Amino acid sequence: MHLTSLRPRGLLLVLALPWLCVACDDGAQKPVPERYQQIAAPQPDGPTVEYHDAARTKKRSAGELRGGKPVGPWTSWHENGQISSQGEYADGRRVGPWTLFHPNGQKLSEAPFVADKIDGPVTEWHDDGHVSRKSTYANGLLTGKCEEWYPNGQLLRSIEYVAGEIDGHVVEFHPNGQKLREGDYRAGKQIGAWSSWHSNGKPSSQGAYVDGAQDGPWRSWHPSGQLEKEGAFAAGKHEGLWTVWDESGNTVRQCGFHAGVQHGEASAWYPNKQLASQGRFENGKRAGEWRYWKEDGALDAEQSGVYADDRRVSALPADGAPPQKNG
Repeated sequence: MHLTSLRPRGLLLVLALPWLCVACDDGAQKPVPERYQQIAAPQPDGPTVEYHDAARTKKRSAGELRGGKPVGPWTSWHENGQISSQGEYADGRRVGPWTLFHPNGQKLSEAPFVADKIDGPVTEWHDDGHVSRKSTYANGLLTGKCEEWYPNGQLLRSIEYVAGEIDGHVVEFHPNGQKLREGDYRAGKQIGAWSSWHSNGKPSSQGAYVDGAQDGPWRSWHPSGQLEKEGAFAAGKHEGLWTVWDESGNTVRQCGFHAGVQHGEASAWYPNKQLASQGRFENGKRAGEWRYWKEDGALDAEQSGVYADDRRVSALPADGAPPQKNG
């Protein structure tokens, strides 16, 4: 991209991109992205214009500099000529209302600035003109209720913020209006019971969080309502026996975990309920005797054997155990 100026180049004002990247989503509040950059350098005072192209036919930004800092009204444009942003500076800081626009000319966002920080109610729009988000900032941090909508007008989520962190009850929805998930935050971390649902309204998962990490028993389901996974977490890591089922209710695998790593007895089954493998993990690696079977129930002698540090070191000391059916 080429930039030329009516003045000697020194202060490049990148005004073409929106400032609001912060979605009302999970986790601690992120700093408000600037979507503008000011590269300070000596620059004569007066009107300044930056261009997208070397031929100086497509304006990128225009305004006035005083003491090398932007002051007064500034405007920026997309490469297609549509206005990208409009607002004012005072001594190099954004002040008052700022408005951003999509490349198609639709309004993208409106936000009030005080000393270069967003302060007050903010509204954002999809490029078709429908409202996408409403929120409130105080001294640059999200505060109070933040709501987001899908382009079809359906509410996506409603979240409460305190001093830039999610704090309170959270509800999210699928585009069809069915509830997606629900739970609580405290100081930016998930706590207590949480539930999620598939778009058909059937449960997707249930469990609890402690200080932002999954903890205790958790279950998840296939969209059909059939149980998919069951086990427990400790401080966000798999712990103890976990079982996985397919959509028909057949057991797919079982394995023990410790601190998020496979540890203990493990078994897996084929879709026809035939046992596929059986052995033991130690700290995530196969150890001791492992037996593998083909889908027809015949022992797979090449894979079966004694393992150490996840490597096969010898054949089984005797013939493999007879194949077992699941259920």
